[in-house]
Amino acid sequence: MPAAKRKTKFKVNTTPKKEAFVTSLTRDGTLEACIFDLIDNSIDGAKNHILKQRNPETDAYGLPKSYDGFEVTLQVDKNGVVVHDNCGGIPRKQLENAALRFGERSSQMKGVGTFGVGLNRAIFRLGSRTTIDTDTGSDRSQVTIDTQDYIDLPDDDWNLDAISLPSTGSPETTVSIGSPDSSIGKIFADSEWRQGLKDQISERYFPVLLKKLTIKVNGETIPPKYVAIRKDGPYSVLTKTYETNDGVAVSLEAGQHEKYRFTAEPDHDLKQNKETASDFGWSIICNDRLIVMSNREQKTGWDSRWHPEFNGFVGYVKFVSDDPNKLPWNTLKTDVDEANQLYQDVLSDMRSFTRSWRQNAYDAKKARKAEKKLVTPAAKKDPKKKGATTENTPKESTKPVKRSSRPKSKLDHNHVTKLLPEDVDERFCKDKLLALVVEAKKLDLLETPYAGMALIRSLFEIATVIFLTNHERYDHLLQHCFAKIELGSAKKLTKAQKDNFDPRLEDILPFMSENKDIWNRAKANAMTRCVNTFAANKKTLNGALHNPYQTINGQVAMRIRDDALPALRALIEDEPPQEK
Repeated sequence: MPAAKRKTKFKVNTTPKKEAFVTSLTRDGTLEACIFDLIDNSIDGAKNHILKQRNPETDAYGLPKSYDGFEVTLQVDKNGVVVHDNCGGIPRKQLENAALRFGERSSQMKGVGTFGVGLNRAIFRLGSRTTIDTDTGSDRSQVTIDTQDYIDLPDDDWNLDAISLPSTGSPETTVSIGSPDSSIGKIFADSEWRQGLKDQISERYFPVLLKKLTIKVNGETIPPKYVAIRKDGPYSVLTKTYETNDGVAVSLEAGQHEKYRFTAEPDHDLKQNKETASDFGWSIICNDRLIVMSNREQKTGWDSRWHPEFNGFVGYVKFVSDDPNKLPWNTLKTDVDEANQLYQDVLSDMRSFTRSWRQNAYDAKKARKAEKKLVTPAAKKDPKKKGATTENTPKESTKPVKRSSRPKSKLDHNHVTKLLPEDVDERFCKDKLLALVVEAKKLDLLETPYAGMALIRSLFEIATVIFLTNHERYDHLLQHCFAKIELGSAKKLTKAQKDNFDPRLEDILPFMSENKDIWNRAKANAMTRCVNTFAANKKTLNGALHNPYQTINGQVAMRIRDDALPALRALIEDEPPQEK
């Protein structure tokens, strides 16, 4: 009999062939996307330089507030692409071990580039010979990549020769990509294509262009293309900001195109409305880089075909993260990753905002049919003012509260005069509750104590109903209310009375006091004490709202707010149970 064969181990070679590597890397990248990769690297360099300062000036998201003085220049012609910047240079160690290493995870804080894909893709896609000359101001390096020579290297040799040169003392980088194939050279030489490139740069980089970064293409300075949201229109701007559990800051803002006017507005202009049509829809920004512009497709929450009732809608979704790999974009940074769970979560809010806009459009249509004019807040104050305009740049005051550096502990609300402190997390709020929370964060109790008392009552009622509904306890509240009413009147409520019943604060507080099991066990005692303390203020609160002779000042309003705040915060920040 033949001897039994023994098991032996051997290795399976998975080293990629360089030609296949280069081909697969460049297959899906458009010429424009590859040029954007080069610009992204320059901007990341400037961002890194700014954020490394001792006390960097940052915006509400922890991103640089200004890029003033930083410049990226591009020369694009039949000979190839040259990108020069003064954005800090690439340190020799980074060039040796990371900058051109495919798959190297980006260490850039709030960066755009990830896993070393972009620079490699641009080098191999745009031409066949590239030189990178980079100077940090203290050390200068130069590396040249000939694509064919690189492909001809042994498959186990992934190293490139580079040289170290004396520094010029100026932090700058030049990436020269030449010898494009003939078809690409013809495209680069086409003036119409180059104009399209400029237009795309104007759109995709508007967030940093507005922050005074200079980008030039063939000597022409590119202006930002920004679609502003009208701040003084007949309907309020919708906003929502929060931070996810893994540290991604999310901000939504939506409203009326600044140049669009409803037919019921005094300054309605059909021609002007038609000129704005291409601007409608959702735009998505990741770490100050636009990836989707004015989109009206299903991927941004438009479940049906675009309808004229949505005309005038402009919305922005901003994602910011220290780690760019957590953001919902594709590797080309030209589109959203629809499978990303964070993006799917945000889609729910986007749909909620569009529903609100549809209601606004419906109200405006009713006003037109009734021959009523929609009046803006500014026009109400000044009857002579027919319409209002806003600057075509975003204002600092419209940006959300900085979340990325939010303190771990809650703010000391004793020193906060707004009805709700900014650190109240509105992540799980929708529709009317979200609108009330946003309004409460703006309302100053010292200036408007009576409005504050009305709003805190409404907030508590609505937040409680949503909380109890989410935890399947709302029916218990109703039965509690019906039993008390019937006991007091000695009469049974009719079905119609029950169907039309809405619990008020006077009904809600006793129920919450008597049913502390509605809360998480760890919070139950503290929340019940808070509810009872707030209930003791009910007479003062109701008197301020309904008694024509009872006055209230801001300090008393703040005390009532302080008594209610722990429970109110718990209700607002409660995460609904996941559907089974």
